[in-house]
Amino acid sequence: MTYGNLDYSGMPSVNGGTIVHLHKQDGPVLQDSIEVGTPGKGGAIKIYFNAGDVADAKARVLNAMEVRKFAREQIETAG
Repeated sequence: MTYGNLDYSGMPSVNGGTIVHLHKQDGPVLQDSIEVGTPGKGGAIKIYFNAGDVADAKARVLNAMEVRKFAREQIETAG
């Protein structure tokens, strides 16, 4: 059996039919990560990025830090 340009011959089958699981990734695959902060001192945040795109990685870190600050402020005002 083929789907597009992929060949699925030899795949397991149930009742004579072939099971095909396709996963579509919307957006970039971010395999690199960095963790900033500590859970006991204001919270830790893990940021996924593409190390090959430094400008985007920096923007992701800045955005994550802004969200972390917002979350910390919300907890302080609620308590």
